Amino acid sequence: FTPAPLISILKILLIFAIVQALEGTVISPRIMGKRLGLHPAIVVLSILVFSQFFGFIGLLLAVPIAALLKVVILMRWSKTLESANSKLP
Repeated sequence: FTPAPLISILKILLIFAIVQALEGTVISPRIMGKRLGLHPAIVVLSILVFSQFFGFIGLLLAVPIAALLKVVILMRWSKTLESANSKLP
């Protein structure tokens, strides 16, 4: 082996690792967040929290559960506002 091919291989591996890290931490959360109406930070946070507590199943279900929680919270909030508005004279 000569050093040149080894350096080329290391450069390729480094580029691959950087692209994978960007895809996992920036690109995917943005795409999922836009589709589901969630902020990318919420997507990343939900993945971290649910995978920590529930392992691989939590990792798979983190984003759908976060979207479900958003819908439930918004529905409860709108019902609270409606009931508050109906009590006004």
